[in-house]
Amino acid sequence: MITLAFCAVVIILLVAFNLLPLGSWLQIMQFCYYLMFIGLSLILMEKRRYAPSPLDYARLSEPDYSEQQLHDALTRAENVMLKLKAYKKIGLRLKEFARAADVDPTLLAIATRTLLKRNFRAFVYHYRLEYAKKILMRSDVRVTDVARRLGFDSERFLSEIFVKYVHKMAQDDKTGDKQDSDNLF
Repeated sequence: MITLAFCAVVIILLVAFNLLPLGSWLQIMQFCYYLMFIGLSLILMEKRRYAPSPLDYARLSEPDYSEQQLHDALTRAENVMLKLKAYKKIGLRLKEFARAADVDPTLLAIATRTLLKRNFRAFVYHYRLEYAKKILMRSDVRVTDVARRLGFDSERFLSEIFVKYVHKMAQDDKTGDKQDSDNLF
């Protein structure tokens, strides 16, 4: 864009000093705008992946892991989550967490989806909400402070998720069914 502006200024100066006839000036400017439009369109249509996914989508679509492998991966992930208190880290990524837990990211994604019936974000939110529940019940901390500390967008978001979470846990306790649903998060 800056290049186009510079070219436009140069062409206008050439026209002002009668070094370029007026008809050519209009055609050149229109041609420059056309080239810039085409160039920007091609740049914007280019496929880019700024944050490459750590998942192997071929294995994700057709998982071939045993139940034992899934349980082992999930156990390692839960232990690392509690040991490192990874749920406190704002912006936790699957790739970083899988590396810390020494688990393949695709295996971890399949394990959380198959065994817990939730995705990685919901897996992390579970620990964050348990931590928030513990803090709010044991101290006088404001909900805003807890939301900010745990990386939730706002107090309102934390409150809504927290209410859903507590109701879901109460229902699970009443029915004896510990299986989480996908609509929780």
